[in-house]
Amino acid sequence: MGKTTTAVNLAAALAMRRRTTLPSDLAPKPNSSISFLDHGTIAACTTRSPIPAGELARITQPAATLQSLLVAPANVALAKL
Repeated sequence: MGKTTTAVNLAAALAMRRRTTLPSDLAPKPNSSISFLDHGTIAACTTRSPIPAGELARITQPAATLQSLLVAPANVALAKL
């Protein structure tokens, strides 16, 4: 319990200390993605786990409010895995 909350808070704390952080959201519900990104701005996301080689660079987006935080958003399609 609390795994997403812990990951989101840890990523934010590290980014606030100017540590480059990349949380990869691979959960069926993209709660950690929408913690850092406006849902309407998610241009690309992964629908597969593990993330295929080369896809991570394509889907990674900077967080809206924390400069050192990058996000690899998930898609609800992961729930079908």
